[in-house]
Amino acid sequence: MESPNPYQAPTEVTVPVPVASESTPYDPINPWNGIWLQPRRTIRTVVEMRPTWGMVPIASAYGIGEILDNASEASLGDRLPLFGVLLTAIALGPLVGLIGLHIYAFIIRFASVWLGGVADFDQVRAAIVWGQVPSIAGSLTSTVFLLLVFGAGLFRSDAEFSDTRLVATIIAGVVVVASSIWGLITMCHTLGEVSHFSAWRGLGALLLGGLVILVPILSIVVFFAFALS
Repeated sequence: MESPNPYQAPTEVTVPVPVASESTPYDPINPWNGIWLQPRRTIRTVVEMRPTWGMVPIASAYGIGEILDNASEASLGDRLPLFGVLLTAIALGPLVGLIGLHIYAFIIRFASVWLGGVADFDQVRAAIVWGQVPSIAGSLTSTVFLLLVFGAGLFRSDAEFSDTRLVATIIAGVVVVASSIWGLITMCHTLGEVSHFSAWRGLGALLLGGLVILVPILSIVVFFAFALS
């Protein structure tokens, strides 16, 4: 057995340095605050905690907002008192929101996988839910604002228009448009994060999913238009 040479120069020892990888978890963040400016970090936090976290209240808020918007367009207040309109929205909104969410998530997951995404259904659903938070918040804020200005007239066809109500309507419209754009951007990032691709490809998945929904509807409309002509 050869004995070590006491006069030999010490051998250099290389210490491995840990390198961050894509699997390195992000620092947790409060999703309600982070989604506005840090959507990728936010959705990673949600997915690591529980993909269904926050799903029910956000989807319910979306459904309530949709019913209130449709009630205003359909002048539901001509047939129901204000209390009845609000009760209908609160009772049916969560169901409408959750059903719509699952259908949309199924379509968008198909589109994202077709574009090379790796996210499963739960992750895509979480990305859609949290990505829509800015647009849902803007829509509900605008509805509450108009409800304070118009009162029951917001849901009636005979509501009188004044300069104040006109200005309120314009302000609400600007808020809806701005929050919708913001929500689209955040959803592109959340979908891109869970799918492991860019926000631009996330936008492509959303557009492709929109076509999947739009084409059958247009086909049915065209069919009946020719059938009844």
